[in-house]
Amino acid sequence: MKTCLYAALLTVLIAMTTGCVAQSKYDQLDQAYRKVLEQNTELQARIDELTQQIKLLEAGPRGDKQRIAELEAERQQLMDQLAKAQAALESLGAKSTTVMMLDPETDKALRDFAAANSDLVEYDAARGMVKFRSDLTFGLGSADLTASAQNSLARLATLLNNPSTQKYEIRIVGHTDSVPVSRPATKAKHPNNWYLSVHRAISVRDAIEKAGVSPVRTAVGGYGMYRPIAPNAKSGAEANRRVEIYLVGMTPVNEQYLGSSGSAPAPAPKADIPLK
Repeated sequence: MKTCLYAALLTVLIAMTTGCVAQSKYDQLDQAYRKVLEQNTELQARIDELTQQIKLLEAGPRGDKQRIAELEAERQQLMDQLAKAQAALESLGAKSTTVMMLDPETDKALRDFAAANSDLVEYDAARGMVKFRSDLTFGLGSADLTASAQNSLARLATLLNNPSTQKYEIRIVGHTDSVPVSRPATKAKHPNNWYLSVHRAISVRDAIEKAGVSPVRTAVGGYGMYRPIAPNAKSGAEANRRVEIYLVGMTPVNEQYLGSSGSAPAPAPKADIPLK
């Protein structure tokens, strides 16, 4: 199944290597990107699970060497798959920036926003991306927004609701450095850097939704420490602690299934269905 996915991704990339492309091709790229992002999350979760199992077996009074070897082999196989998926994701991300650029009005608005908030925000025009520095957006090991970050995100939300910007959906991606989550209070909320990166992305999403951005337009994700943009020292690297907000073309939405608030209406639970 995963081999078929890689083949499908390669087909999409080859089809998009010549000049401008139709919206249908862009939609193909977007769907492929989503599939790989979802697969990466599943792979990383399984790798983390196997790592914990191996540690427990190694710490036991009589380590089961055969079982440990089997788990390590499975983990290595998954890590190889993850590396391929990450490479595919990078190719898709790079290609998407050449497929659809932001319109001039939105581009100027984001440039002006970054200039007015230069201590907190950077704007990458080539990627249609606004980057928030985590050290000024959150406290250490926290996913709670600082007051200044909340104010900046409220201003960004106003920009994102401009008529020229309504045609974009908003992808929010969290990143951390390589310093492990170790404090008990932090681990209780964010078991590892993967969780912390996603939880920070969710906090940003919640803030712009509170400020009026429709949840239909937003998506969140996180790479943890696995997409650094600078070398990590023992204390990590400030540049790697960040939240990136990407504007990309809207994908189709089945509006007939949405409630008036922009979220799917929840039917009354049946008696035999347990509540969350």
